[in-house]
Amino acid sequence: MRIVVLVALASVLAWVFFGNERSPEEGGSSPMPPYSALPTASPVPARIEDAFPSGSPVFPTHAAIRNSTGFPEGGEVTLDSGVEAAETKAAATSTPLPTLVATETPTAQPTASEDPAIEALRELQTPTPDDGLLSGARNSKPGAPTSFLQPTPTVNADPTATPALPRVGGMATGYTMLYLMHPRARLTVERQIEAMLKANLNEVYLGAMVDGTFSLDYDYLESVIRRLSADNRTLTLVLYFANGSAMRSYDRTPINVGFNLIPPDAFRAMIEFDDPTRRQFQQMVSRAIPSYELNRALNPRSTNIAIMMLEDNLDQDSYRAMRDLARGVLGDRAEIIRNPCPGCYQGNDAYSAEATESHDPDAVQGLLSRDGFSLDGSGYELPGDPPNQQLSQDAVRQLKTIAISRGLRYFGLWRKQRQGLGDTLIHPNVRNYEVPSDAQVQSEVDLLRWGLDLLTPTPEPDSEEEEE
Repeated sequence: MRIVVLVALASVLAWVFFGNERSPEEGGSSPMPPYSALPTASPVPARIEDAFPSGSPVFPTHAAIRNSTGFPEGGEVTLDSGVEAAETKAAATSTPLPTLVATETPTAQPTASEDPAIEALRELQTPTPDDGLLSGARNSKPGAPTSFLQPTPTVNADPTATPALPRVGGMATGYTMLYLMHPRARLTVERQIEAMLKANLNEVYLGAMVDGTFSLDYDYLESVIRRLSADNRTLTLVLYFANGSAMRSYDRTPINVGFNLIPPDAFRAMIEFDDPTRRQFQQMVSRAIPSYELNRALNPRSTNIAIMMLEDNLDQDSYRAMRDLARGVLGDRAEIIRNPCPGCYQGNDAYSAEATESHDPDAVQGLLSRDGFSLDGSGYELPGDPPNQQLSQDAVRQLKTIAISRGLRYFGLWRKQRQGLGDTLIHPNVRNYEVPSDAQVQSEVDLLRWGLDLLTPTPEPDSEEEEE
């Protein structure tokens, strides 16, 4: 029986030189370059060693570690049946596939581990011991000692205390806190929770990254969900399962988790046809099930949203592949929407049969009522900031007014200082995350409440009328 050894997906070996990304790291934005200026793939090296020279910081030196249990097996595309489809897909991309090598064997079936190129790319998806992944994740892998990452004390604002401000509502509003799970950002997160509670919002929005970029701590996430859902508030919970912005810096990023070290054009093929990659994504999604279930249990009117990739590097086929895998895991626990980044990397598109989340202020006017918006990548100025580097608060108010008028589902505040972003690629474990001052909290309470409707409390029934 002729077995085709899968060297397909050879776009995995494309060594792409980047000069235009939406950010120097994850979760930022910059003006999109013209398509002609986007990076293109260079010819595929004949050997894996040519693509990853010995001594390279991304040269694979560790074995892939996976937990392949705990998610559905249905709907999987086998490597054997996917070879022909991979050849066809790669022929249409800028990265040609190398010639497939046919071998004869009486009984053996092709597996991913038989191809050193594919295995090497899989290994790049597994955190190395010095990545410092922290405890708290479901099925998390152990990392190096992280004594320098002691969580900061929490503020522990009373989520049910009577606020001084009257309740407002009409659109879910809150923060995009991609860094929510990282212990070094703990006090930053707690102060932003304090701002949301002080704002007395009826509908709260919360966005968080859950691919491991900012560690994994679902226990802490669930404590935040409980506090934001108290006092009959509804919570729109948005989780991002892969990091498209970091992936575009795959050859330079120090963040060796998830799919961050895989070239985008390679990942598109792998998520369609490479079983271990597909299973790894399913496992990443499955970890969020208890959090989604908790959010819905605390308030049936709350909303769960799953975004396959932050500022994604997907085309129509690879987006559908991720969407279908996630649906198979989540069922009806969460709605899937897309956060596309057309123009950020060659081949990216904006196809979506579902709602979308935009990070582009210029696109707000064209969003629909089913869509959401985040200031991720734009940010907003606060007193003491250098001028003209982020949106003014007046500009944020104007954007929020448009979002409300168009009936958007949520509006998220974001600041690069809170995410510890700088001018160079910095690992989240050694970043400084801005902690909001009292004055900043008050300023953001005003932004959170801006444009929302004052909700009149339902009067208590008169006791005498009840007796009648």
